[in-house]
Amino acid sequence: MLANEIGFTVRNHAPLNVEKWKKIPKIDVDKLVKRITNKFDIDMSLLWVERYVITTCQTVFCNFRYKLKKHFEKFSTIEEAIENKHDDVKTQEEWEFLCARFSSEKFQVQYCLFF
Repeated sequence: MLANEIGFTVRNHAPLNVEKWKKIPKIDVDKLVKRITNKFDIDMSLLWVERYVITTCQTVFCNFRYKLKKHFEKFSTIEEAIENKHDDVKTQEEWEFLCARFSSEKFQVQYCLFF
């Protein structure tokens, strides 16, 4: 149940208009964690609990962004992709940021090196 809640919280409340997970401001990560801990009686003062929650948030975030990238790749132009926002992206502004990021040369080079 905790893992499901982490997934739901990250997909619905994490900012998408950031370069990567590590660029999310600490205050926003703290808000995500607070949402999760409000629903579960977990002791975030325990290092292994904190590590699990944060690592799981990061994993969900990366997997979600990968899903959005796959949606972006269905379109032949960035303009077409921008017009077809993924349903799970809350705002057009976030989707446009992601489209620009996915199509950037810097991202393409990093992505190719990773895979």
